Amino acid sequence: MAAQLATAGADLVAAGQKLLDELKTEALANSDKAVNLNPHHTNLYKSKAKVELYLAVIDPEYNRQAVDTLRKLAALSPTDAKIVYNLGLVSDQLGETKTAQEYYRLAVTLKPDYDAAQAMLK
Repeated sequence: MAAQLATAGADLVAAGQKLLDELKTEALANSDKAVNLNPHHTNLYKSKAKVELYLAVIDPEYNRQAVDTLRKLAALSPTDAKIVYNLGLVSDQLGETKTAQEYYRLAVTLKPDYDAAQAMLK
């Protein structure tokens, strides 16, 4: 009985991992497709970055993809302080403190009353 339960448990874990992998692949493919269909729509890039950041909870390597997406978004909206601030947050997550501080300073330059970015500089 114990062996059957162990086998069933292992099968369930494997099935769960397979489903997770399929959903990750589908989420990334759909967000890529949306951005490719309309590469100038900033909300699509924001959605893509959110997907990558959610996936980064499972696998931190997705933070790198989020940085790439946020950089493209920043190029489309160069005066949006929130995008730059989010680049700082992700850079901090990656341990790139110097880069993060540069992004926070830029966010404050773009929006001098940006309290959250100012707080990250202290």
